[in-house]
Amino acid sequence: MSLTDSPFTTTTVEFDPFADGELLLTALATESQKEIWASVRMSDEANCAYNESQSLRLRGDLNIAALQSALQELVQRHEALRMTFSPDGRQLCIATSQEQELPLIDLCELEPQKEINN
Repeated sequence: MSLTDSPFTTTTVEFDPFADGELLLTALATESQKEIWASVRMSDEANCAYNESQSLRLRGDLNIAALQSALQELVQRHEALRMTFSPDGRQLCIATSQEQELPLIDLCELEPQKEINN
């Protein structure tokens, strides 16, 4: 059977794996990882099933440089934090470690209940 006789269709996917920086490696996604990709594509609500969050109340002075350094080291150490899917969900793309930007939002002036909601 030739490709033209195949019952399957092909689609050209526009994907630049280097758009977000240099890749360390790519690998085929497992079936479980493909399920995660599919849920992300379905809806924001379905995507939330794979998210975890934690709230911390910090007291005292914040050493922003130490926090930035800790974030950078964490991302450097764990490939999963640098991993993205290709647009078709078949490949995992692991980026080399790059400088991470830590957005800071000062909530000191908010009332306690408003802090909780942010």
